[in-house]
Amino acid sequence: MKRLLLPLFALAACGDDLVPTPVDMAYDVRVIELDHDCGGTPLPDDQRASLDLQLRVDGSVRLNGWVPSLLVQPSFIHLFPHDGRIDVETKDQYGDIYRVSGPLTMEAIDLTLDFPGYRPDGSGQACRQRLRLQGAARGFRDPASLDGLYPLHTDYYGVVCGSDPLPSVPVGSGTLRIDGRPRDGTLYLDLEDAFWFYGAVPDASGQVDWSGTFYLLDDSGIIDAPGTFKGTFGPGGVQADLAFTDGRLAAGCSYRYAFAGAKQVAALENRAGAYRGVLRTYDTCEDPPMPVAFEQQVDLVERDDGRVAIYDVGGAFVVGLDGETLSASAGSRDLGEVLTFTGISSPPYLSYTFDDTYQVGSTWCSIGWDVDAVLRYFPEIEWEPAFQPDPPMTTLPSARRLPSDRKLGPLPIR
Repeated sequence: MKRLLLPLFALAACGDDLVPTPVDMAYDVRVIELDHDCGGTPLPDDQRASLDLQLRVDGSVRLNGWVPSLLVQPSFIHLFPHDGRIDVETKDQYGDIYRVSGPLTMEAIDLTLDFPGYRPDGSGQACRQRLRLQGAARGFRDPASLDGLYPLHTDYYGVVCGSDPLPSVPVGSGTLRIDGRPRDGTLYLDLEDAFWFYGAVPDASGQVDWSGTFYLLDDSGIIDAPGTFKGTFGPGGVQADLAFTDGRLAAGCSYRYAFAGAKQVAALENRAGAYRGVLRTYDTCEDPPMPVAFEQQVDLVERDDGRVAIYDVGGAFVVGLDGETLSASAGSRDLGEVLTFTGISSPPYLSYTFDDTYQVGSTWCSIGWDVDAVLRYFPEIEWEPAFQPDPPMTTLPSARRLPSDRKLGPLPIR
């Protein structure tokens, strides 16, 4: 992998004066319906969407995220911003035309989507959908913005009833991630895509004192979870307690959690953050060997116990850090299976291998993946991955994960 940082991409686009302006950023956008050619109920004026525009190895940008009301989502279109704009028209295999145009920079997005659709009356009649996606970049790089990711040390104290004090020792501890999004005077918090809670944006002191109905994902779906969230919450520091019930507890009883930490700020010198990378799978017992490489996001979170957590498509891994060296292992050859995680974290670059070696009769097989990645939200970094991605794919070997060390009550941790 290359270690050079370039101040700007300054190459002219093929034969003209347009300058590539690569983008690698997420946005909180307002979705505006420009016409009603398809009929049906118009979108509400306050419709919002979260969009993640990921820079790809080939220089294109992929638009990830669900855009409401669209029959076909735009992630299949390769976008190439030039001079801070997108202007693309493409056809699918059926001859349907898709258009995306408008300004796109690291600071803001203002795109118009003109896509085919079908009328909702069941007639099967084709129509056109025109939407405007307009909003600002998320605050990952701004240390003063409430907007961002908060990896927080979390203590779970079990079920506490009435005025009983918290136990002196938590039932379990670990690191959980909260995604914070301030919007129109309200701060929305998403805990590991498993618990959602919100309240008034904290004042300058960071005080939060919320109560109301929150939402918990459990085996039956998303359920109401009446609760409270009290303490301080801000980019520079979090010290807050969460209490909630899920309807299965006795009256006056609640699950109790305590959070501590601060926002994770994206910076070139910081190890923690989101990375864009290429993941290459392998299976030594597959005949013939069919390695597959594809692009994906990888997240690295620093823990307060000196270890780091790595999140990729295979799951979550808590591994040791010694200087720039990542390592963890579990199992043994005597037990018939050995799991290892080895890698290098050298900001703004990250590379590692997860390997699952196991015995099948008298044969030993290994499945796993190699990852080469670079820090996201800094498209000016020059990066040549150690291996190139194949055409898009959807499957991945089901290797076993390293054992989890967290027991955190009803919150389903992925």
